[in-house]
Amino acid sequence: QPRFNLRIDESGAPSFADIIKEEDSTTQEVEGNNAEEAAMPRVVIQLFHVSGGQFIFEDRSIATPYKQSIDPLNFKLVDFSTLPEKEGPYGIHIELPDGGQVRWQGEVSVNPLRSEGNLELDTLPLDTAWRYVQDQLRFSLDSGFLSGKLNYNFQMGSSGPEFSTSDVQLGLNAIEIRDKTHQENNIEFPKISLSGGRFDLRQQTVHIDEFAIEGGKIDTFMNEDGTLHLAQLFTPLESKTVPKAEQDAQGVDAETKKSAPWFFELDRALINSFNIRFVDRATEPDAEIRLDDISIALTDITNQADDRFGLHASLKLNDEGLLKITGEVGAIAPMADLSLDIKTLPLTDFQAYLNQATNIGLVSGNASLKGNFLFKESEKDANIKLSGQLDISDFVSENRMVGGKVASWKTLILDGIDLKLQPNQLDIDSITLDRLRGRIAIAKDGEINVASLVKTSDTPPPVKEETAAKQPAEPFPMSVGVVSLKNAAVSFTDSTVKPRFSSRLNKVKGSIKGLSSENLARADVDISGRIDDYATLLVTGQINPLSENLYTDLKLKFSNYDMVSLTPYTGRYIGNAIDKGRMSFDLNYLVSEKDLKGENKVLLNQFTLGKTIESKDAVNLPIGLAIALLKDTKGIIDIDVPVGGNLDDPEFRLSGMIFSALGNVITNIAASPFKMLAKLAGGGDDMDNVLFLPGGLELLPEHNKRLETLSKALMQRPQLLLEVRGQYDTKRDKFVLQKQKLHAQLKASEEAPPKDMPLDSLEVAVLEKHYIGKAGADAITALKKENSKVEEGAAEDAPKVLDEPKYKTALLQSLITMQAVSDDELRDLARLRADTVRNHFVNVGGLDANRIFVLEAASDESDIKEGVVTQFMLTAN
Repeated sequence: QPRFNLRIDESGAPSFADIIKEEDSTTQEVEGNNAEEAAMPRVVIQLFHVSGGQFIFEDRSIATPYKQSIDPLNFKLVDFSTLPEKEGPYGIHIELPDGGQVRWQGEVSVNPLRSEGNLELDTLPLDTAWRYVQDQLRFSLDSGFLSGKLNYNFQMGSSGPEFSTSDVQLGLNAIEIRDKTHQENNIEFPKISLSGGRFDLRQQTVHIDEFAIEGGKIDTFMNEDGTLHLAQLFTPLESKTVPKAEQDAQGVDAETKKSAPWFFELDRALINSFNIRFVDRATEPDAEIRLDDISIALTDITNQADDRFGLHASLKLNDEGLLKITGEVGAIAPMADLSLDIKTLPLTDFQAYLNQATNIGLVSGNASLKGNFLFKESEKDANIKLSGQLDISDFVSENRMVGGKVASWKTLILDGIDLKLQPNQLDIDSITLDRLRGRIAIAKDGEINVASLVKTSDTPPPVKEETAAKQPAEPFPMSVGVVSLKNAAVSFTDSTVKPRFSSRLNKVKGSIKGLSSENLARADVDISGRIDDYATLLVTGQINPLSENLYTDLKLKFSNYDMVSLTPYTGRYIGNAIDKGRMSFDLNYLVSEKDLKGENKVLLNQFTLGKTIESKDAVNLPIGLAIALLKDTKGIIDIDVPVGGNLDDPEFRLSGMIFSALGNVITNIAASPFKMLAKLAGGGDDMDNVLFLPGGLELLPEHNKRLETLSKALMQRPQLLLEVRGQYDTKRDKFVLQKQKLHAQLKASEEAPPKDMPLDSLEVAVLEKHYIGKAGADAITALKKENSKVEEGAAEDAPKVLDEPKYKTALLQSLITMQAVSDDELRDLARLRADTVRNHFVNVGGLDANRIFVLEAASDESDIKEGVVTQFMLTAN
């Protein structure tokens, strides 16, 4: 029952330090003659037996004082000898206070030094050792036991120590590791075993038959700052940094002591029924990933270059997903050649990773992958290759901000995937999308559900100072053999109008063949579908959306859309419902190097506006007139709307350009309706009037043709109504009428000039007779005086002589202007002119009289000198 005490005080000094005599620092050399005296003494002990001993160790120099006792301590030494070639069997048995036991049985020879035997550890409590270093560790070892046994052989040879072991068996049981700040265990290993181990120091070989982990769990997480809890857990609280000079010295020393490599071999490494729970706290909310029933088997593991190990692994992800991996891996150099089989991976478990940047909500969806993964360091080939087939099925997504589904599909299959990294290349044989269902919705406030899927930040990105010009990133080479759509449908709802507008594109099918990132590649597009079940849609052409230089040459044909559905829009922006009509259009868009050129051919069949709808947003444009002008005798409206622009222009919006062009068409019609009508009939721009000769109903000669052209144009536009306003000129028309009245007066007195002779051919006496009859003798005397002058060359005081030509002209003019013409007579003339035009349209042009409206006569205020204007205006029926 001996008792041994070892105590380290607060200063770090052992309890027996003061009883050890300090030796002189000088060392006496042993002379050659005394070499035998320095040899090992010859000692023989037949029996040395210690029983019931006790060893107590205490360390008060650390933050948490440590105390441990070993009791009882049993030791037996039989036939111990320092004589050469003498060895004997010995045994040691130590029972630890927490129940662990250490047993050693073997033989020892001191001269020469050698030993062989076996060592057995039985349920040694690991927490005993943990308590001694607990202040330097972040984790608590709440439970854990070490057991094992081995046979060994040791001897000190001439070339150095020789040591080997066999039948090594090690076991760690009931391991429980916990973060000191947590209540629950973070790591549990019920059983870790190593069996069939062999070690040979001289041969530098290690061989293990099997290393196995049975059951267990790891419960860990990532912090908000992106650091891993598990890495922090095993980082010592205090770590001493080795000075760089010392590191360099150690490196040099290690280099100089480099020896032959060791050979390591592990026949089997097994993990069974292991579980991992990982929580990512960097997301909102926390993302939880559970890997259950992990089973991993590695075979034929070595540390030899180019050796490959067999790998079989499987696990369950979040109760639904199944992962199986088979193949080969290598360590020197690193490589992997694996077959992957992932089934029913639940996409909803990754929702938290979408929340930070998007409003996309994953309602359902499963991913499956079956393929091969290859990794191998190579200067010629790609370092990473992934090939196979990816399926995403039963996918449903929603907008978490505004609510409602956005997109869903039954199956999305990417077949023939061939991905290479370093150098980069992605090739896909085919992409097949079956039963796509999309939903585009505009809320009452104008918010579009798909536009709000990506979150926007109010904080502008920080401005980075450019220190050097950066080369643009190399594009990722890609190609897709064919993209196929099957039975796709997309619905559209607009709640900004009343009633709400809804439409549906369904039965969409077709393909895009030959997608490639090569600039000269062209993919063929052939897609068809239906809108609201009856209207047809066909898209054909070529595109290259993956290339650096965008190219698009698409033709879109849309036929027989029932326009009554558009009443919510026409009611808001035009102020009328649509009574009937069908719409078709042909679109052709060519985009080459960011420049767009588009042709929009719109065809409206029997487009008819209905009842009036009050709307503050309605445009103030003659829409009805525009429709009547554009609609032909068959009820067809045919419009060409060309557009163009550069896609890099920040203000470029294709939809805005199209509507702007349509608006310009209507505005131009409103400003110059006859100009539009002239294009239909091949007439001039001035078809909005005809000119009459002053004082009569005779048109200018060329204006008869204008009436014929206008009649033909009106025949082609049956919904147009023509308004005719006859006009009179208060000067020119009145003067002609006055001449006509004078002529009639002269004719009544049988003094009129002969036929086709002008009035100025009359004799002065006839004119004077009628003038005196109107104005009197004094008036004519005054008129003569006004038209008399001194003859040229006569004296200034000579009497004036009558200028007979001037007097006759003034006499005739005065006589004409003296004829009374009332305003009513002028209005009657204008009305007769309007009637003349109407009769021409009806009797000659064949127009329905109900389409011609004669307006109240008016004075001609134009500056047209060729004749008197009769004005036309167009309205719609």
